[in-house]
Amino acid sequence: MKILITGVAGTGKSTISNLLITKGIISVDVSAVPNLCYWREKTTNNKVEFAKKRNEKWFESNERICDPQHLSTILINHDNIVLCGSFSNIFERLLLFDKVILLQCNFDELIVRLRKRNSNYGKTKIEQNIVKKWQKVFDPQMISHRAIPVNTDAPINIVLKNIIHQINNI
Repeated sequence: MKILITGVAGTGKSTISNLLITKGIISVDVSAVPNLCYWREKTTNNKVEFAKKRNEKWFESNERICDPQHLSTILINHDNIVLCGSFSNIFERLLLFDKVILLQCNFDELIVRLRKRNSNYGKTKIEQNIVKKWQKVFDPQMISHRAIPVNTDAPINIVLKNIIHQINNI
């Protein structure tokens, strides 16, 4: 079974991926795989570096893409795998997965998590506003594409138990 766990920044994808591994479930955090995802300029499709100074215009001009061939190779090499991540071309890749789980969290909690996270994304007010705006669009779209919503506001052990239940419930 191939499962995608997705959600906007701060919903807990990387944390869940790491916890699933401790439970013996093969889980891959897309952010941890070199060259799986990259930033590109929307009009030219040229790869770009994740800018140190980012403003709203930078995010409007660029998108984070998952390399389809690299993704296919990962999925082909595993009969059972959970992929955790989000990327701009996610809707084009949904049919590769047997099940999609959408991590959701209220926005106040997202802000707390974005401020505390190890990643350099989500710490600025601009980025937090982008996440808020994207969450309003992304979550309903994912649900309309068969994603199973899981609320991550609860304590992590309860969230993990719920996700494992969703993974095992075919």
